[in-house]
Amino acid sequence: MKVALFIERFDPARGGRERSTAEIAAALAGRGCRVDVVCMAGGDGPAGVNVVPLRTRGLGRTHRFRRFVAAARRRCAAGAYDVTHAMFPLPGADIYQIRGGTLPGLRAAYLRMRGGPAALRRLAWSLNRLRALQGRLEAGVMADGAARILPVSPMVAEEVRAGYGRRAGVRVVLNGVAVPAVDAVQREAWRREVRGQWGLGDGDVAVVCPAVNYELKGVGPLIDAFGRARCRADARALKLIVLGAAPPRALRVCGPRDPVGRRFDSAIDGVHHVSSLSPIWPAYAAADAVVLLSWYDACSRVVLEAVAMGVPCLTTRFNGAADLLADGAGWIVSSPAAGDEVAAALAALADPAARQAAADACGPLGRRVTMERHVDELMEIYAEVMRA
Repeated sequence: MKVALFIERFDPARGGRERSTAEIAAALAGRGCRVDVVCMAGGDGPAGVNVVPLRTRGLGRTHRFRRFVAAARRRCAAGAYDVTHAMFPLPGADIYQIRGGTLPGLRAAYLRMRGGPAALRRLAWSLNRLRALQGRLEAGVMADGAARILPVSPMVAEEVRAGYGRRAGVRVVLNGVAVPAVDAVQREAWRREVRGQWGLGDGDVAVVCPAVNYELKGVGPLIDAFGRARCRADARALKLIVLGAAPPRALRVCGPRDPVGRRFDSAIDGVHHVSSLSPIWPAYAAADAVVLLSWYDACSRVVLEAVAMGVPCLTTRFNGAADLLADGAGWIVSSPAAGDEVAAALAALADPAARQAAADACGPLGRRVTMERHVDELMEIYAEVMRA
């Protein structure tokens, strides 16, 4: 079977859907598929995967993206592939897998997240030419009854129904992650090493927030709520580690370089910034809980990876991965802006019994979020495409 995976940019080190696409491509190649990753620009792919950059020129991102879409459509129409599987709305592809969320979902998140008058926020969104083009492409794909639509969470499936009235040909394929098999000895070694680098003691409760886009992941509201939680006598052991490439301006530079990178202390006691770890698995081993106050996430890999490693999570209802936590594997809050609610959930993390119960609930979920299960479902759909 020859499969083309279409994605705008392919740099697995960036995480998110780029890393997911790399993991899917590697798993497909491992099952004997011939896999091309077709992109505007990209680096090396996994073993057995061919990266095909369709380099396009143009004045500005919108023009370059339009030309890339045209070139990708020609590649779909050429008939060289048994299955064409797009990670963005590509007319003519057999499958549109909504990994980053729908345009209506992203628009709603933008309006929630940004301050100022609602009319100005709506105007600013509508004036973005690239988003407007992506919106037209997505509407066209949703209107094509032959295209199979694969949301990565029930939340995104509901956006497809509410935003486009599309029900037929829609199947949720829950996002998956590839987590290394780690024995207890290795996990404990990682935990001691990383916590030592972070300056944490045995009695500290490490709440880790891995984030690239601080605004979208609610880092500012999280720091504010954390300050409220730390005012409680039973939550003084909490330490918040913001794990990202660069500190938000709200964090004041106070510390020297340490072995991990520059560490920052904010005006709120117990909040630190640490440069991202790569790979991230030792950070999960060092964490007592993971927090991601998403304004919008189709189905966060961070939450899936943490759950797969037995680490309880706190996230918002705007994260498609939140459904996994509903049976006790963590805490779900209504919004990043719900400060008192977030503070109460953070304080609950300080209770060892509550954390242990949530960690125990993660165990059965780990099998549901594997990349192998994800690719099993994709292979079933590929077989349907080929029969059709």
